[in-house]
Amino acid sequence: MPEIDDMLLYTAAQVRELDRRAIEDAGIAGYELMCRAGVALCEQVNKEWPDAGQVCVLCGPGNNGGDGYVVARLLREAGRTVGVLALTDPGALRGAARQAADDYRAGGGNLEDYQGHLPVGAGLLIDALLGTGLDRPVEGRFEQAI
Repeated sequence: MPEIDDMLLYTAAQVRELDRRAIEDAGIAGYELMCRAGVALCEQVNKEWPDAGQVCVLCGPGNNGGDGYVVARLLREAGRTVGVLALTDPGALRGAARQAADDYRAGGGNLEDYQGHLPVGAGLLIDALLGTGLDRPVEGRFEQAI
């Protein structure tokens, strides 16, 4: 892991601008960006927590949730035991996030609706609940899960 002083930190506006540039200026599709992020996180999970056992990914709305579905799919493909707790209906997702959820389910991924508790025995939880677009206080199911 890099030291804090070695890491670059970006504001939400800067992250949105980087995404916009990648999509509009470099011509990288949104789903491709999501998959690239998923590959990087999958590699990090396998490196840092190879013996974590079951991995639980908590997925919310929007592209952050889509990122979660991608990493869940990739971890399953790598032989990991993975489950997804959905805090929003994946059928209501749009664009790249919807494609990510559909691909996860098409690959046989396990998906459960969040019922107010986290799974017992999960060795690793991955937060894919809320991204840089959050502009209000967290409440309801999201507050409970967090």
